Amino acid sequence: MYRACPVCNGIDVVPSISRAKIPLLQNRVYDTKKEAVAAAWGRLTLCTCGRCGFSYNGEFDERHIIYDQHYNNDVSSQVFELYSEQIARHLIKKFGLTSGTVYDVGCGKGTFLRILCRLAPGINGIGIDPSCTPTVEDNFTLIQDVFHSSSFQADTKLVLLRHVLEHITMPVEFLTELGKAAPNIPLYVEVPELGWIFENGAFWDFCYEHCNYFSPDSLRTTLQLAGFSDIEQSSSFGGQYQWAIATANGVAATVSSIGADAIKLAQSYSASESVEMEKVQATISSSGSTAIWGMATKGVILSCLLGDKVVTNGIDINGKKQEKFAPLSGVQIHAPEWLKANPAETILVMNSNYEGEIREALRQLGVGSKIVVM
Repeated sequence: MYRACPVCNGIDVVPSISRAKIPLLQNRVYDTKKEAVAAAWGRLTLCTCGRCGFSYNGEFDERHIIYDQHYNNDVSSQVFELYSEQIARHLIKKFGLTSGTVYDVGCGKGTFLRILCRLAPGINGIGIDPSCTPTVEDNFTLIQDVFHSSSFQADTKLVLLRHVLEHITMPVEFLTELGKAAPNIPLYVEVPELGWIFENGAFWDFCYEHCNYFSPDSLRTTLQLAGFSDIEQSSSFGGQYQWAIATANGVAATVSSIGADAIKLAQSYSASESVEMEKVQATISSSGSTAIWGMATKGVILSCLLGDKVVTNGIDINGKKQEKFAPLSGVQIHAPEWLKANPAETILVMNSNYEGEIREALRQLGVGSKIVVM
């Protein structure tokens, strides 16, 4: 029996894709292969609500998820930094961020907030996250905690919620509390885009940590049910992400019955997923050696789904992941320089946004591997 829809509490849900065993935390690496293959795991069944059209993991159990100092989802990429700067500059201009406090709820290690504070030196940036290291530097502060209703100061100008809502078991309840804590304060929400996953056959983008999968319609519905209005939305990061800006007015909308179309999309994708998996397996089988470049969500999940296919090495530019092991698959993660002495015949590039950056890195290393962009 799957849990009810976490957005509208509907019980008319339709399952589509499933994962029998995936890591609970894909951004947790391990010191030894033995520890990695014994990592905690869970099941995923994508359920779509026949009432509101929201898609979510019907088998998710938040009691298994613990974010601590071992969790690391930093993206040490110039491409991603430039994207973050683009978003930060947009917010600074839109909201005139020359003073006041900006809160980043679920800030991770505070990477985005630090960029915002650098570009808007007049603000006071405060990040809240259970996995961060408490920090006070000039106009940049990190608090190791979860969000509380009393978290925000009176001079709050903007609240950020970037890549957090997909992790929250009851997103409407969470957003409602956030709105009560910061009424009439703009909220910037950024999450992955389910439609992009479907359209691109990105089967490696379904993970246990992400209990929620938002389309633009379901993100809008979630915000409206939580009492937010004046909603502005846009796709971003090559369509992989989407964002919304909204303001809490305390008036919750009613649920619209738009689930039928969402169910059709999920079922259509599910019917074609095995074909996409077979294509990747064929690529690996035809190569003498294959390495996965990008051992965050995409690379970690792909390595788990490949089963006994021969991919034993991954590449990542995040120094804290290098020479560690990925959960369940036990794939060892290396720095790009490792390829100089251990050239792989084929390199799977897990995110097309980084293709140019990766090709340039390989050129500088003198590595002539075949590149396959996933």
